[in-house]
Amino acid sequence: MEPRNQRSQAHPIPLQLSLYQSGEFMSATVLRSEELARRYRDLVDAAPLLRPFVVLGDLDWAITARAGNDYRPALPITIDGFVLTATGFGLGWAFGASAHGAARMGRRRSRRRIRSI
Repeated sequence: MEPRNQRSQAHPIPLQLSLYQSGEFMSATVLRSEELARRYRDLVDAAPLLRPFVVLGDLDWAITARAGNDYRPALPITIDGFVLTATGFGLGWAFGASAHGAARMGRRRSRRRIRSI
């Protein structure tokens, strides 16, 4: 463990300035927390159909930007997603068409047997 005076020389910021910056940061954090709590209360108090309008009326651009960066669309719009979707659709179509064709052939055969009797 380093002696106390060597640690303070490694960090030349005076203790008072560091505490002042820490106090500013904490007061900004408390104000931000109160603001978010107010927005949340407004959102909870609104009717479910009006909630999108409440959010748009009091938009927080910092949260909006971070949500936009994290957003992943539900539709497979990447090349890999498109190829997998097209393959699945084609295989499903082929399976459905072959099952329908087999059922149709079975009905035709049973009708022919009944007519020939």
